[in-house]
Amino acid sequence: KGSFLLIGPTGVGKTLIFEVLFEELIKTAEEEDGFICIDCPEYCLEHDIAKLIGAPPGYIMSDKGGLLTNHIAMYPFSVVLFDEIEKAHQSIYNLQMKITDKGMLTDSQGNKVSLSEAIIGMTSNVGVKEMQGLKALGFGARIDEETKREHLEKSLFGHFNPEWLGRLDGIFYCRSLAAEDYLKIVDLELALALKWFAERRKIEVSWNEDVKQLIYANGADTDRFGARSIKGRVERLFSKPLSKCVLRNDFQEGDRLEAGVEKEKIIFERRS
Repeated sequence: KGSFLLIGPTGVGKTLIFEVLFEELIKTAEEEDGFICIDCPEYCLEHDIAKLIGAPPGYIMSDKGGLLTNHIAMYPFSVVLFDEIEKAHQSIYNLQMKITDKGMLTDSQGNKVSLSEAIIGMTSNVGVKEMQGLKALGFGARIDEETKREHLEKSLFGHFNPEWLGRLDGIFYCRSLAAEDYLKIVDLELALALKWFAERRKIEVSWNEDVKQLIYANGADTDRFGARSIKGRVERLFSKPLSKCVLRNDFQEGDRLEAGVEKEKIIFERRS
């Protein structure tokens, strides 16, 4: 339990960290739906807080409760993630300070719910755009990670209320991903994509460095969008061509294949 803020570029795994925390620390058969992600751009107006704690008495659907309070009442052991917290209205920060101060929330009907056993997570991209702007002007190529962190820290304390920041149990700065990080992610996505072929068709596939480099280089600007697009690239460049080969009966159950690159395309051959 506790409250933690992750700040850094988009697509580096900030949200994924909280998803993994839930999977590893909390998720059970009874708490299978205990993870909730609150998309803060949808809570940019003062009255949007009613979505979380319920509408005031007398308003439409005031008896239905709020998204957050209903969730905690059902799943006290939870991970509650406020994604892109910098885009939320001040009322959301006030709500969070109540959570960190007392570990309790009161819904619009006066019912109290305890968040004392919940992990409260927040992600933020504040300062990242300006940092990328410095890079575009020619300074970024030589900016080391410590300088980037200092820039993000300055933006963080310039944007958020120190009173709110002081109530957090931890603030973590996520660095930009390097080429070797992306290649490791390609490996992970390839392994996940091949689980289906291994389980359903008993087909095993290995791949070489050329395959990883092609997938890494073929797609969105990773400096701007991070690793988000890699899964789609694996699907488009690797999984779909392999599926077509299987549907044409090019390969049989139990085959062991080697993936390689030929003329900027991924090809599959039986291993001898």
